[in-house]
Amino acid sequence: MSVYRKLIRHTSTYAVATVARRFASFFMLPVYTRYFTTSDYGVLELLDLAGTIIFYLIGARLSDGLLYFYAQAETEEEKLRVTHSALLTSHVCGLTGAIVGYLAAPWASIFMFGTDHYTYYMQLVFLTFAFTLPSEVGFGHLRAQNRSALTATLSIIRLLLAIVTNVVMLVWFHMGVASVLYSSLISAVVTCVYMDVTILRGALRFDWAVVWRVCRYSAPLAISAVGITIIHSGDRFFLQRYAGPAAVGLYSLAYKFGMLVGYIQVPFEAYWDAQVFHVIRDPDGENHFVRTLTYYSLALFGGALFVSLAAAPVIRLATQPDYYQAAVLVPVVAFAYAIRSPGDFFRGVFAICKQPFRNVTVTAAGVAITLTAYATLIPRYRAWGAAVATAITFLGMTAVSFWQSRKARIFHFEWRRLLQIALSGVSITTLALLYRPSTVVGQLAVSLAGLAAFPAALYITGFFQASELATMRHYAHAALQQARMWRERAIAAK
Repeated sequence: MSVYRKLIRHTSTYAVATVARRFASFFMLPVYTRYFTTSDYGVLELLDLAGTIIFYLIGARLSDGLLYFYAQAETEEEKLRVTHSALLTSHVCGLTGAIVGYLAAPWASIFMFGTDHYTYYMQLVFLTFAFTLPSEVGFGHLRAQNRSALTATLSIIRLLLAIVTNVVMLVWFHMGVASVLYSSLISAVVTCVYMDVTILRGALRFDWAVVWRVCRYSAPLAISAVGITIIHSGDRFFLQRYAGPAAVGLYSLAYKFGMLVGYIQVPFEAYWDAQVFHVIRDPDGENHFVRTLTYYSLALFGGALFVSLAAAPVIRLATQPDYYQAAVLVPVVAFAYAIRSPGDFFRGVFAICKQPFRNVTVTAAGVAITLTAYATLIPRYRAWGAAVATAITFLGMTAVSFWQSRKARIFHFEWRRLLQIALSGVSITTLALLYRPSTVVGQLAVSLAGLAAFPAALYITGFFQASELATMRHYAHAALQQARMWRERAIAAK
């Protein structure tokens, strides 16, 4: 099987869980916007920000270290030693962080919200961390084994458990914001127990030397991840200070839609981060690496175009009137994510060349850019300032990531084709938004037309190579033949 077919097959499998999470998020939107005010929604976002920072700061990206050293291990015994050592370390880190955080929750609440009123919520966030960290290391083990189907299945089961418990506690018991926190805690506990039971069977293979190597590899990534979290979510903190929780709630909804583009990245990286070490060893590995970025960018900018155009009608259909204003911010966030993801792809060069410390340089530059942009734009322009600051930050980080990647190893990327993708996506989106119908049906029609115009514009400008056009014709012909067969079988069955 070719590199690209493997990439598509496993990425598609991981995408099932990602799509399920997005579907669940949209399924819950009418519920949340009915039971939560915009201020409540903002509080939830800030609690999620706190949990993410805690996860990366204490968790030290142990799953990334597991992926790297699992790929380097040559025997099953060595692989088990890496997995067991990383998982047991995650339990120690998770428990330590939960105890310290639980005791420090009043101060954490004051830092995040300016009051200790949310101490109880912060305690729930810290308790959840104790089980989330081992769960994520367990998922890292499954990804290292390339068990994409099992990973997706477990992710969906965890999601369904969280949704059911959330709805019950929110709708029937009227527990408010706490319902979301308790549902996260319950699903994390169940997932953690499953990972422990299935992975730690038999004799334990704990090795302090492995722990040291994993932590040393992961530490720069952890620092980088904390910085990335500030870059992604620090704008909520500034908005809380300058505009209040309601503004955070509206902006968070817009960000949720814009981040849909980032969810193209999630299944892609779930496969790519674990397998890039094997791909690059292929005799034609450099060409595969370069071409993958082109196809990846094609999906990202196509996704940003669709999300930008579809946001307004979907928000009107799924939420209450208080939330409608969020739609105007979505295109800025969506294309910011389309720009950001190639920057993260360049970071893959750091892993290939065993230079994870370069992540710190990129993240430090990103934090400097983002804090400057937030402090300059948000006090004056509020949510618009936050959205534009995000775009500026991601563009700057992508440039720094590329610069640092060339210091590690030079790849000759397809710059002309990448530019065609970006210009086509941005131009079509801009033209479509200039003509904004007043009805939901008209807005959906414009969204579909814009999506169809994207590949047409690329074809007209000569983006596709002859071999790619031949491949597309082959698969289109195969699909037509399969459709005819199904139709004939249906007729025969009658």
